[in-house]
Amino acid sequence: MRFDHDHIVWTGKLQPTPASITYTVRVIHRMGQVPRVIVLDPPLKRRPNEALPHVYPGDGLCLYHGDEFNDSKDFIAHTIVPWASEWLLHYEFWLATGEWHGGGIHPTAPDDKACLSRTNPKNTRG
Repeated sequence: MRFDHDHIVWTGKLQPTPASITYTVRVIHRMGQVPRVIVLDPPLKRRPNEALPHVYPGDGLCLYHGDEFNDSKDFIAHTIVPWASEWLLHYEFWLATGEWHGGGIHPTAPDDKACLSRTNPKNTRG
């Protein structure tokens, strides 16, 4: 983990299931903003003629919607990191089947921030 004057950066390994590959991910968090999560290695693949599902521009993982993460009370290790692992599991299913089983709100335009890539017990909108 690296602490800079205005943000925290964590780089670590996630393996969603014992049958999954191991991913290197990076979480960048500035207080008062939503954490940004990217997969560093291996690069995320796309299915032929399909966009990568549930990502923000720059392939930042879309892990939740709205106020499900509150940086003043939620620990990233208890929220963002497990949600990223769950996202990777749904990504692996999507690669294999072409269907996204993570539920969620699908963006309707490239700049639409409405995106939910996981089933969250606190979320009743999914």
